[in-house]
Amino acid sequence: MIDRLNRDERLAMMELLWYLAKTDGKVPEVYNELLREYAELLEVDPSDIDGELTPEELVPQFQNPASRVVVLQEVFRLAQLDGIFTIGEESVILDIASLMGFPMEFVQRVEQWVIDGIEWTLNGEKLIDESTHLVLRKH
Repeated sequence: MIDRLNRDERLAMMELLWYLAKTDGKVPEVYNELLREYAELLEVDPSDIDGELTPEELVPQFQNPASRVVVLQEVFRLAQLDGIFTIGEESVILDIASLMGFPMEFVQRVEQWVIDGIEWTLNGEKLIDESTHLVLRKH
């Protein structure tokens, strides 16, 4: 999905992810690692990240509705990946969604999409682990 974002949108998304990561005061180590992975995936040089921009400054950079959905999905994903979804994170995401102009019902569907995706991945990993205990027939 992130391939739908242009270079400026990728940088703006990194700024939003950074903003979300420091919601609870400081950036936990798990987020530092995730943000490094995001920067690599998005092909964004971490030194290009300002780190002080706000959603009010960043959201207008996403002109395309599809880009806004991708970014909303990714901020939800980052917030869920550490296994702890705080009230502060939820508040920031709802502010971002509001600035993007999305109705609450739509935001809830995007959040469920993220949760379903994470569960799908975890179930797949369990199946792979389980397969190592099975005796498979060779043909």
